[in-house]
Amino acid sequence: MSYGSAGAAAVQDRLRVEYAPTDRASCKSCGTGMPKGSVKLGEKVRSPWHDGWDIKFCKVKCAIHKANGMPHEISHLQKLKWKDQVEIVEMMGKTVEKGAATEALKARSDKLYALIEVLQGMTKANIKELCEANGSQVHGDKAAPPDMAYTAADGLLYGKLGECPWCKSEALQQEGNLVRCMGYLTAGTRCTYSICEGPLFGSAPCTKVGALPERGAPWLLTDAAEKSLKKAKYNLPTAAGAAGGSGGAAGSGAGAAAADDDAAESEEEEEAAEGTAMVGLTFASVGSTDPPAAALQQLVAAHGGAWVSGGIGDGGGITHLISTAAEARKPKGKKAAK
Repeated sequence: MSYGSAGAAAVQDRLRVEYAPTDRASCKSCGTGMPKGSVKLGEKVRSPWHDGWDIKFCKVKCAIHKANGMPHEISHLQKLKWKDQVEIVEMMGKTVEKGAATEALKARSDKLYALIEVLQGMTKANIKELCEANGSQVHGDKAAPPDMAYTAADGLLYGKLGECPWCKSEALQQEGNLVRCMGYLTAGTRCTYSICEGPLFGSAPCTKVGALPERGAPWLLTDAAEKSLKKAKYNLPTAAGAAGGSGGAAGSGAGAAAADDDAAESEEEEEAAEGTAMVGLTFASVGSTDPPAAALQQLVAAHGGAWVSGGIGDGGGITHLISTAAEARKPKGKKAAK
């Protein structure tokens, strides 16, 4: 098929990879079935039925030659699990380079997919609600749940990406060492903004190389997302750890400072008479705390404090509110409704 003088390179995102959502489709090259969850490679082709493009999906092994041995020709390659990225690159006859940068990308992918597995237990409506509650404009109404789960996991773990510098939409998405915009410049023109930290697998995934955009605060949880994480016994990292690119335990210095403060205050605490340490303080709790609210109430009462049960209204008069980390991440409107 001819694409004009510029050739196939003129077609934006001509090749793309994704996971098969069902086992009903067959490879358009060899005709055999593509199992659910397997990687499929799609190529944009001119549609014979309408003025636009159709995507012809094949098994990777049947269509990998279309990338001409250049990994950057395949859109969303870095959205795949790390083992699948490596397998595709090796099918092109390339070797995955070793080093700290590669290990960091592998760790990031593994961490993302541990959370994506939890989020995919939610309904499509609930995943969409989570994305919309955090202002994401990456996906439209026809987005597949796995795509939305990827975006949500990235936001919950690493924080919110700002608006695109070109189209000003909240549609930036990070894929490994690449950040690209999934929004539109006009109603029918996709934004092509992208920036990457450097080459990957021997070729650069974009033309502009530089530092990736700064991350904001981690995404807020919706009720449905909180329940899914709790059911799976998945604990999100602290806000300080999630905001860092590596998702590690950042903020250890702050923790050490807090420990020093506790030690400094211990002498004053020892001087307080037994059973009076909380006199003048009023406590309440929200969410499923550990210990539970009843046990906390007994503890507060034993030290002379007051406890507010049931609804807390606007919180007036409460000096200390005890909550879970998940509860603290909720949008303000959700917390105020309790």
